[in-house]
Amino acid sequence: MERLIRGLVISAGLVFPQVVWADEVVFEKTVKPFFEEHCVSCHGPKKSKGDITVHTLRGEMVEGDLEHWELVLEMLEGGEMPPEDEPQPDAKSREAVAKWIDSGLRNYVEKESKVAVATTT
Repeated sequence: MERLIRGLVISAGLVFPQVVWADEVVFEKTVKPFFEEHCVSCHGPKKSKGDITVHTLRGEMVEGDLEHWELVLEMLEGGEMPPEDEPQPDAKSREAVAKWIDSGLRNYVEKESKVAVATTT
């Protein structure tokens, strides 16, 4: 039984970095350029409309950023951002970024719920 558990832990360690790496690649190749093109001019270091900035968001979900990510997702899915008078991303790009954010938020919640269960048992 102990060998089985050790094997599962080692296997998880081999798979998890690949998932994280894939998420980082999507962030760098899809999400970050999307933000730079459609968001940073109004929500960046020089201007932060609505007290929201996206230039500081990283390619991972961390507790301090979750509310920002949720708000960005809500605005993207609702078609509220970018505003109508700004250049609009194509539907495929908007959907890819929204999917990445949604997936990241779900993974974060799942991971944290497992940690909470592990610490209470």
